[in-house]
Amino acid sequence: MQPIDYVGYISMAVVLISLAAFKSRIKFYTVNAVGCIGLGFYAFQIHSMPVLCLCMAVAIYDIYRLHQRFHIQSTFDILEVDPDGFVCKFYCEKNKKALDAAFGINAINDAKNAVFIFRDNDIVGLIAYTVTEPGTARICIDYVSPKYQDGATGKHFFIKDLSFWHDRNIEKLEVYAPNPKNIPYIEKLGFKQSIDPATWEKEL
Repeated sequence: MQPIDYVGYISMAVVLISLAAFKSRIKFYTVNAVGCIGLGFYAFQIHSMPVLCLCMAVAIYDIYRLHQRFHIQSTFDILEVDPDGFVCKFYCEKNKKALDAAFGINAINDAKNAVFIFRDNDIVGLIAYTVTEPGTARICIDYVSPKYQDGATGKHFFIKDLSFWHDRNIEKLEVYAPNPKNIPYIEKLGFKQSIDPATWEKEL
């Protein structure tokens, strides 16, 4: 087997991994584009023009979709729901595995308020919270479905547009004992560890 064949096999594996392993659109398009470019290079080296054209077309499409994700402005909306209501319970049950893993099995039961997040008219996530004292809300759930986990939704509601919180006279947000995997995410949103090491806070 020639060295160039290894490029072909590795690139093929990367494409297959992108198809099978990534629910996030950002990760899928990125890894798939890398794999297709590698396969395109392999096809060029073995003079297979049809395969080269196909791979380059797919890579260009992936890059175009990434450009859309990062440069085309999405619209965001928010809809208040009853955390004990049927619709919220149904949503939580449908996403039970992910919610339990990220926020704990009692997270929705600890919340007194809940909102569905809309992005470009699609329901993409759920924020559940409780007002612990005047002006302070504790975030129990901040969940976005995998295909929309590019950071834009959280950035919108926790950095760019704080009107939802200000309209409810909330000036400080807390996250108590976050899942360690979520800490880099909440730190990107501006949360900082408080005097209580189990609590992360953000002034609005």
